[in-house]
Amino acid sequence: MKQKNLKIILLHGNGGSTVEDNWFPYAKTEFEKLGLKVISKTFPDNKLARSEYWLPFLRDELKADEKTILVGSSTGAVAAMRFAEANKIYGSVINGLFNLPQLMIHTFQLQNQDTFTIN
Repeated sequence: MKQKNLKIILLHGNGGSTVEDNWFPYAKTEFEKLGLKVISKTFPDNKLARSEYWLPFLRDELKADEKTILVGSSTGAVAAMRFAEANKIYGSVINGLFNLPQLMIHTFQLQNQDTFTIN
């Protein structure tokens, strides 16, 4: 039942979390049963989850692209949203979004040139 060569990338939270924690092993097994490729790797800097490490890791190491569904929990959900701001992905599933300053502080520019910051 492989759909469009989609792949799933699992994004765990910070505080030392890994892809072996919580529901990630179960989700990986269930996605694989559906014929989906699942990338399940612990992110660098998993204690602090700084965007300067996590976002390049998604792009350069895990090869997230327009055929990728990002599945993130806690700060992994934040990273999924931040990655999608500047990169094309197929979609995302976010769970238990957590506001971590290293990933959340970001300035947006709207079409009408107004600028605002989310803290």
